[in-house]
Amino acid sequence: MNESNPLRPIQASPGDAAEAERLAGEAIDANAAAYRYELHGRDGVTTTRRLTPDSARLAVTRALLRGKPVHVDGRGAVDVQHRRTGRTTYRPQAAEPSNAPATATTDTAPAPAEQTPPPVSDSAEPQREQSGGLELLAYESGQAAGLAALYRAQVWTGLEWTPLPLDPEGEIIGATLPHFLSQVFGPGGLLLRHDDLLTFSTRARERDVSLRLDPVPGARVLAPGDPVGAQHFAVSMLQRDGRACQWVPFKVEGTDRIRARVLRNVLAAGAERGVVATLDVSGVVKVSGLFPEPLQFRPVEPQGPAKTPAGHPEAVPEDTTPAPAAPVHLGSRFVAKVLRSHLKAAFPGARISVRCGTGTAYSWLRIAWTDGPSEREVQAVCEPWHGSRFNGMTDGYDQCEPLMVALEPGALPVAVSPAVDGINYDRQFSPETKRSALDLLSEHHGRSITIHEHSLPMTEIDGQRISGGTGWTQFRDVVDKVVLRRRAQD
Repeated sequence: MNESNPLRPIQASPGDAAEAERLAGEAIDANAAAYRYELHGRDGVTTTRRLTPDSARLAVTRALLRGKPVHVDGRGAVDVQHRRTGRTTYRPQAAEPSNAPATATTDTAPAPAEQTPPPVSDSAEPQREQSGGLELLAYESGQAAGLAALYRAQVWTGLEWTPLPLDPEGEIIGATLPHFLSQVFGPGGLLLRHDDLLTFSTRARERDVSLRLDPVPGARVLAPGDPVGAQHFAVSMLQRDGRACQWVPFKVEGTDRIRARVLRNVLAAGAERGVVATLDVSGVVKVSGLFPEPLQFRPVEPQGPAKTPAGHPEAVPEDTTPAPAAPVHLGSRFVAKVLRSHLKAAFPGARISVRCGTGTAYSWLRIAWTDGPSEREVQAVCEPWHGSRFNGMTDGYDQCEPLMVALEPGALPVAVSPAVDGINYDRQFSPETKRSALDLLSEHHGRSITIHEHSLPMTEIDGQRISGGTGWTQFRDVVDKVVLRRRAQD
């Protein structure tokens, strides 16, 4: 950039990937042999590296989409201003001499880790032909079209790309990527696709974050009923310890090995519940959606393989036994027993009764307790255990989707159909709790309040919003948000 070539600003409409790509394509000389990336830090340090024109165009496109000030000088050089780390310049370069080193160079000293990440560089790879250009993907809904089965993720540290510890291999299933980005970084990031490569950038905790996601070659999504490759698998679950993670054996009835038939049954039963599985070229199956953390199924030799007359192991074909047609049926008494243990674990110290109905109400359950958790909290634990629900339009019962349940500790979940048509909730309040809640309401409204009031304005007690409505509505709000909270703190 010099005075004989005055700078000209270029700007794209917010979120308009097509316009940003067009402007970047006009600014970057596609016929240049390469581009020189120069990061001019505010501390006077300048870091350089050699990029392909394709990578330079991608970087300028991302800068335009993020609304950064971008200027061109009419001769292929582009200047990008950053809020905290100075500016970046991309200059067209002639072909390198045949004896020139292939690695990036630094003019003075390495850039500090807080520098703005450079664009994804393909300088170490053969330059690819452009096919389809750049595409901005919307991931805020938790979904994005056309994602690969499996990605290998890297994060820019300020000096280099390093594997992102999503799992020990740094991989993430494509179908789970949008949800991961939304949960970890929020909806404000930019997810871009250029050919098969994905890049993601955002600003988190006052720092720029840049991810590179390369499709894992040969990996594919497993559809229900697809062959899984091997006959036996060793099962492990992802375990995280701070920033580190590892695969640990997952015991199934005392062993960490299962047959292909069991794996295929699990995938078939969980498909409608969002379970996603991928198979890579090494035969490893990764499954997301069964548990909060992913599972890995690694193919292993079956124990005691058959021998041919020559003494060599005989190839064992994959077990193709069809998956069961119907889920496991669970009686209401078994469901009541399970719910008792779940409620005890969810609400320690609370005395919650779970009883089965009799006669024509044999498929109904009654949940009763005093004070303790709110009805909504108890419902969150119990509602998934409906096997069917009453439909007033047809005067009959509609079957619910099967529930994925591990029937034994450490066992893989299977599809079950609980024999529960309905659950009645009966929450009572102790005299002491009633008196405390009504006294608080009377004090804040300036008159005696009963649960039979028809209309009460919204109020606030102990910083908690008490919604307006009937006396019964405000009474329950005060019990859950104030009385029981104070009691727990005491």
